[in-house]
Formats: sequence, structure tokens, C-alpha cells
Amino acid sequence: MRERIAAAVGPLLGFVLFVVAIWLLHSELEEYHLRDVLANLEAIPRGRVSLAIVLTVIGYLSLTCYDTLAFRWIRHPLDYPRIALASFIAYVFSHNVGLSFFGGSAVRYRMFTTWGVRPAEIARAISLNVITFWLGFLALGGSALWLDPIPIPGAWHPLFATSRPVGVIMLVLLAAYALQTLRRKRLVRVRGFELELPGIGMTAAQLAVSVIDWALAAGVLFVLLPPVAELRYSAVLGSFLLAQLLGLISHVPAGLGVFDTAIVLLLTNWLPGDQALGGVIAYRIIYYLMPLALAVPLFVGYELLQRRRALARARSVLAAWIPEVVPRMLAVTTFSGGVVLLLSGATPAAPRRVELLERLIPLPAMEVSHLVGSVVGLALLWLARGLQQRVDAAYWGTLILLIGGATASLLKGLDWEEAGLLVAMAAALAPCHRYFYRRSSLFAQSFSPSWMVGIAAVIVATVFVMLLANRDVNYAHELWWQFEVDAHAPRSLRALAAGALVLVTFALARLLRPVAPLQALPSETVLDRVAALASISPHASAYLALLGD
Repeated sequence: MRERIAAAVGPLLGFVLFVVAIWLLHSELEEYHLRDVLANLEAIPRGRVSLAIVLTVIGYLSLTCYDTLAFRWIRHPLDYPRIALASFIAYVFSHNVGLSFFGGSAVRYRMFTTWGVRPAEIARAISLNVITFWLGFLALGGSALWLDPIPIPGAWHPLFATSRPVGVIMLVLLAAYALQTLRRKRLVRVRGFELELPGIGMTAAQLAVSVIDWALAAGVLFVLLPPVAELRYSAVLGSFLLAQLLGLISHVPAGLGVFDTAIVLLLTNWLPGDQALGGVIAYRIIYYLMPLALAVPLFVGYELLQRRRALARARSVLAAWIPEVVPRMLAVTTFSGGVVLLLSGATPAAPRRVELLERLIPLPAMEVSHLVGSVVGLALLWLARGLQQRVDAAYWGTLILLIGGATASLLKGLDWEEAGLLVAMAAALAPCHRYFYRRSSLFAQSFSPSWMVGIAAVIVATVFVMLLANRDVNYAHELWWQFEVDAHAPRSLRALAAGALVLVTFALARLLRPVAPLQALPSETVLDRVAALASISPHASAYLALLGD
């Protein structure tokens, strides 16, 4: 029970911080509309966008110096091109995925071990990277927040009005670490893990590399924000580092929602909320998504080159590889399809398409389609878990709902791009029935804390988008039964309510179902027979049967 509670604490804390961030962002943007944010995003000059891209390139080059210093520290002769390739891919995944299984450490381990680096050496290199990361953060953040303090919103913390105390704490921590590096014995033991700290020379190099990295990352955001005479780079730098710290604490991948809200609130003395959010969205596109679009093909190419011998035996390789990967990938795409349908149901359709659709179908068909689209979107979030677990019923349910969602997308607003995406997902899923072989009830699926938090976060984000897209509509009870072609807000409100009703119904059905009886553990005699069978199996996974569950 303690392990289950401990496993749930991280996702639960992240979800709470995500909800608080969305609530604060909603309050800050109360006067603005979604189109205002998008207009500010489109209004960023091309010259500033180009400069942001250049700074991003230089920034990721500086990130490769983290691993370069680490390999110098562990005295490994791996050449810089290989270090740079692995470092770039690892940091891109770390930025976008966070500390998950497929984060930067897993990528480093995968790539460096194929080049002859021992796991113990990789562990030492990663530990040095972590130290380098925080050295620059403390030095730059402490200096910026102390020398040029920024006002802290009163609702955040009642003990201090500016960031200066935070800066002082950062500089004190940095000074304490520096004193440790001056000692003869620089061994630090944390929970049985022994870490050797570098000397003063390596520490100075780490500090320089990390400061450049953080300064460039903040510079990308600075050039994407509207130019305001009073808004200095130091203020943006301090706000950026505080927001990054909150994003790291939240455990939300890439600090999504938490980092963005913090930036909007910290810059409220200089910029309106819609302008700050427009700059943050542009920052995420340039600093996160564009490098990801490059890193994924590079990693795939690396994997193909590593398997060039195995590719000659493609059939056997694919037979072992595809059944593991395909269900997981289809689960991700199905979850994404649900998110698309929910966000689409929460935002108004294009006016010209609605006018054309009005001539083709009656209003009730449009209303029902909008309702169905959001319900299908929520159901896809649920079915994605069944696909991950290879449940046969989830396969058929997803296939039917993807086609139904595509039809609803066309009938509610002629959204042919969305419909085409859902049809493509259905086409990719259709020939994969053989990978979903488990006969199980959809109500018997297990949902991990992370999975439940993910679904809840999508619903919270959908509510926020709906409120932001319908800022100019005052809520009234009459909205629930207002049926007009231009009544986008009531249509979104009913669709979201229908989706919430489906979710509550499903939750109650799971809560009220009878508890499965406990199965007796196998006897020693049975386990001995299982061990004999496992010993003659060609697969080591056969020994999992000895777990006795």
C-alpha cells in the first residue's frame, strides 16, 4: 500500500499544480479571447522569429558541451561528433518528455553503450550533467533575481514581495557547493550513492557552459516577446528561471501549463496576458517542437544504422519488434485523437464553413454531431488504455469511434482536416487486429495514477480552452437550450457536459462493480513444475511465471 501511495503522489502533485496553473492562467486572461492570443502569435516579426531560431541552434550547441565536459571528467576518449549527436537527441527528449522512461538518460544509455561506454561511466557522466545544470541555474538565477528583482504576485507567497530573497537563497546554495569543491575529499554520499565532486577548475568550466545555456534559452523567449522599453532582459531571465523551477517541481512533462502560467503572471507588470502567452507559445514551438522534429528522424536513423545487419533478417526482426511497438503507438495516436476532438468541440467552427454547412444539413444534425464528437473524444481517451493493454474490444471500439468521430467532424463544421486525421488513424489501426488478442471487458481495465491524471489534465485543459474561446459570452441558464447556427458557446457547453456525464457514468460503473475474489497463490509443487518448464524455454521471459501472480 505504501508503494502504491508513493507511486501516486508524484502524478497527483503534478495534476494539482497543473489545475492551479490553469486556474491562474484563466483568471489572468479573463479579459482576452483565444483569437487575441493567436493574433499576437501571428504578429511576431519574421526577423525576431529568425533570431530566435539562431539562438536556439546556438543554445543546443552549448548543450552538447555538458556531455563533452562529462566525458572529459570520466576520462573517456569518445569523439565529439558522437557525443554531440547523443547529447542533442537526449536533451530534446528531456525537454519534451521530461523525466519519463524515454527521457534523456535512457537515450544516453542506449547510444553511449553501443559506442563502448560502460554503464558505470554513463552514470558518472549523467551525475556531472545534473550538477552542471544546477550550477548555471543557481548562478544566473541568483544574480538576476537579486540584482534586478521582479515583483512576485501576492497570491503566490505572502512572505516577500519581490524575488530578491529567492536570489539570495540561490547564491547561498551556490557558495556552499563551491566550498565543497575546495576540500581535499570531495565525496558526497546520498542514500548509499557515492558521488565525487569535481575540482575548482572543472567547476568553473561547468559554470560557464551552464550559464551560456540558460542565458540563450531565456534569450529565445525574450526576442519572441513584444518589445517594451521597460521590459529588460534581466527581468525576462529571472521570470524564465523561476517559471522553469516551478515546471520542474510540478513533474508535468516540459512543465506544460505550469511554466506558461508562471511566465504570464510574472510578466504581468510589463505585458498583457495575451501578448505574454503568444510569446510563450512561439517559444515552445521554436525551442521544443522544432528540435524534436529533427531529433526523432536522427534517432530513428541511428537505430536503423545500428541494426543494419539485423535488417537483412527483416522478417524475424519485425516479428519480434512490431507486436511490442504497434499497440503502444496506436494507443498514443488514439489518445491524441481524443484530445483533438475534445479541443475541437470546445472551440467555434470556421464561420464560412458553418454557413456552407447550414445549406446542406438541418440544425439538429449539426447540434447532435457536435455533441457526439466530444463524447467520442472522451471515449477515445478511455479506449487508448485498452489498446495499450491489447484488449480486443478496445480495438473494435476504437475503430468504430474513429470513423464516427470523423463523420461528426464533417457534420459539425466541415472540419475536413480533423476528419482526415481520424480516418488516417482508423486506416492505420484496421490491419492490426492480430496484435489485440486479449479477451477482456473494457470495464475491467486497470488505470494507473499517471493515466488517470493524464485524462483529467486533458479535461481541465479543454474547459480552459472553451472558456478562453468564448470570453465574450456571459453565462446564463438559457444557454443550455439555445439552438442556433451561430450559437457556438451553447453547443460547446452541451458537448462538454455530455462528455463529463459519460466520464462520471464510467467512473461509477467501475466503482460499483464487485471486487474480484483473491486468487490463491500457487504451491511450491506447482512452482517447481513451472521452473522446469521455464528452464527449457528459449525465452528468458518464461521465468516471469515464477512470480506466482
